[in-house]
Amino acid sequence: FIMLVWLSVLLLAPFPFSSWPTADVPKRIARCCTTALQGHCERLHRAAALCLARLIAREDILQNSVKNDFFAQLSALPEITSVSEDPNGRQSPCILVAHQLSKLPTLRNMPNSELIVIVQAASRAWGLRGVPKKIVVALCGRICAELVDRECPDHVRQARQQWRYRQAGGRRLCSSLPQEAPSEAKKEKVDDEMTVAEFSMRESVQTLVEDVIGEILLPSLEDPVTVVRWAAAKALGRVSNVLPSAAAVDVLAALTPDGDDGLRSLGSAHRLHGTSLAVAEMLRRLGSTALAFDSPESLESLLDKVARPAFECQGLAATRDAACFVLWAVARGVCDQEIVSRNLDMILRLLVRSRYWWRITSLDDELLSAEWNPSLTGNVRPLAQPGNKQSLRGFCFDGIALEGFSFPTALSCDCVDS
Repeated sequence: FIMLVWLSVLLLAPFPFSSWPTADVPKRIARCCTTALQGHCERLHRAAALCLARLIAREDILQNSVKNDFFAQLSALPEITSVSEDPNGRQSPCILVAHQLSKLPTLRNMPNSELIVIVQAASRAWGLRGVPKKIVVALCGRICAELVDRECPDHVRQARQQWRYRQAGGRRLCSSLPQEAPSEAKKEKVDDEMTVAEFSMRESVQTLVEDVIGEILLPSLEDPVTVVRWAAAKALGRVSNVLPSAAAVDVLAALTPDGDDGLRSLGSAHRLHGTSLAVAEMLRRLGSTALAFDSPESLESLLDKVARPAFECQGLAATRDAACFVLWAVARGVCDQEIVSRNLDMILRLLVRSRYWWRITSLDDELLSAEWNPSLTGNVRPLAQPGNKQSLRGFCFDGIALEGFSFPTALSCDCVDS
């Protein structure tokens, strides 16, 4: 394991491989990593896959046989059509290497044809034994996002950056300083940017992305394994926020079914958890999806369909964590003062109706447990499970004033389940 780590670091060296003593050094490294991938240690697999990925990404190797062998293995995956034909999971190593390759910054230098081959191979390996679902989901999400981003014109990318910049400043919308109402010119400018955010993609890329979203990412949201649901939610958020605004809204509409019951009609607690996580990821990235919420009514509809059912779900404790995540993403991603002020009462009622108690901790470490009361002051942090890393991503108001309720930084407040 230590040897593979050093090899991986060595492959980042700036000097060319032509200065190495022997020309077959890349082949020797590849054989060493391939042997390590046949073991049963997950850490060893990651180190070997990362080492091979960095070797494949080297552009200074003439006739890179390791890269050629890698894509030859990916192209051979169509021959494996069932689990019985691949009892030992031979396709798993190349998928692990592709996953590490998608994390490298050199992914931007790879041609579209190679990226499409990787996504198609991962799609064919979906569901086969020996290939972790979370790896396939994350791999498809990263590469599809890169493919769509390459289709995005420069003026659309610039408009998104300006949107993010304004939203980052808008997070202080509840400060004590008076805020001027947006003028008609500013509203027209925002509408123009939403129109500018539309662009067309090549048919091959559009078809590939639609297949990945419909056949891999959306079904993974109801997977019984929690890490798969998290990976699918992050992948959906990553892909949706580089799509054209209309396409991103379509993805969001597919996640939130119509009807009075909202997400309750989904039935499965696992699907409810994965869907609420996906909505939160799509909102918090401040991309195309956030542009869809231009009115308080649309935000209120989202909270009714996603956050409220997730808070009230009794079948899976993690859904309450996901609901906190949705609320936090709304506050972070949709920071128009009018939207938040008109929906603040409903958000607070959501928190009150959930079975949560608040533990208020003062500066002198004096503890006071009480049911939530708007007259109390403190930094509000609803956490579904105290100490859980994912819970720390919950909805929080930090040092801001909400509708006359002050939350100074002198006090800290943690949420514990009743």
